[in-house]
Amino acid sequence: MVDNEIEASKNRKKLALHHYHDVVLVNENEYSTELLALDVQRDFCWQQQYDCVLIHVFSIDEMKEQLYRLHEHQTLREGGLCYLLYPKLNNSIYPGIHRDHIFPALGVDDALGFLPGTAYKFNRMVNFNTIWTIIGIKHLSFKEQQRLMRQSDNRPSGRVSDYVQYESDLMQRLTLDEYTRFKQLTPGRQRQWLRHLYSAKTQPTKDKRLNELKVNLLSDE
Repeated sequence: MVDNEIEASKNRKKLALHHYHDVVLVNENEYSTELLALDVQRDFCWQQQYDCVLIHVFSIDEMKEQLYRLHEHQTLREGGLCYLLYPKLNNSIYPGIHRDHIFPALGVDDALGFLPGTAYKFNRMVNFNTIWTIIGIKHLSFKEQQRLMRQSDNRPSGRVSDYVQYESDLMQRLTLDEYTRFKQLTPGRQRQWLRHLYSAKTQPTKDKRLNELKVNLLSDE
């Protein structure tokens, strides 16, 4: 019992559920029973509003369908978060979803991470267990959208194309295996990483981001 409570506490912290009051699990799954220990609602209704919604999806098409249904019904409050649980690429149970295929398939803007036609912004990814990865999408308020746009305008560059010139430098900093994996990313993801790395203002920050990239490339998610 104590171990279960500790695990539940870790998952609540991992998902930052303490920030949200009305948390609902839309659909249960036998390979994510950890969610059932989180004291979340299970009676879901599209016509109600929630602060946090957790949904299992099994394809990118289903991701798109569920997100636009949330948008259409205004089910997710402003400031709320939708967590989509999707089968990670090399899991042993379901056909996996390649994370680098998600943004291009949904038409998500590379620079800011918005789902087209909505105020939904992709803002985090969590390794949940051996079967599921969780991706978080926040419903930004109008003020948050405006602040984000201003921050983007004030960055060293808001255009990912400005950083493509640094690819040759990156090639020198990665091993052959790491660079091969980097080139297997979608073009949009490659540009995102280049911007993330080379917009750093200090060398320690750049080194930290390079390490993040290496860990990401070697991840099995």
